[in-house]
Amino acid sequence: MKGESKQSEKKPGPPTLGLAVVADLWLWGALLLFAPNYLGIASGWQIPFYVLGGLALLISFGGALTELGKLWKTEALSYWGAGIVLLIPAAALYIAIGRQLITGALGVVAKVGALILTAIGGGLFLHGIPYLFWRQDSRTKESSSGPADAPDSVDEKRARRKANFEAIASIVVALLSLATAVVTLAEKLPH
Repeated sequence: MKGESKQSEKKPGPPTLGLAVVADLWLWGALLLFAPNYLGIASGWQIPFYVLGGLALLISFGGALTELGKLWKTEALSYWGAGIVLLIPAAALYIAIGRQLITGALGVVAKVGALILTAIGGGLFLHGIPYLFWRQDSRTKESSSGPADAPDSVDEKRARRKANFEAIASIVVALLSLATAVVTLAEKLPH
């Protein structure tokens, strides 16, 4: 029976594999957004590129926050990542409705969609705030109950350095996703 349980166990993977997937989505989203201009694609064929590229960027931004939450061992960023994935399209819908890019019957559907996305995304974002404070309290209790002298072994320093590197990489991917989305949105909006 022990042989069967070993076969059914999942093979371990590197801890930064999720970050690599998020970075892949950022790269593919950026390529999809800029491909129509690079290839000279005009008319309605640009829309699928923009939709898929924007979706990949949104998922990469939310995924980067989620990965950062895993590294910092807080669920707050996981909720914020999921909330941002819904709040950014809601903001885009509000802007499109305000600039009258979406009108008529589709405008009513867009308004309802914007309200629903804001309600769910805002709720998730606000739900993450208590986790941020709760984790800080539990860390404070753990550090106060531990020994007065923190051990400075080489392995612990390497682990801290690795965790810092992974956190910085997650932040960079999130900022790249956000910057790419903002630049693309600024280019596409009529002046």
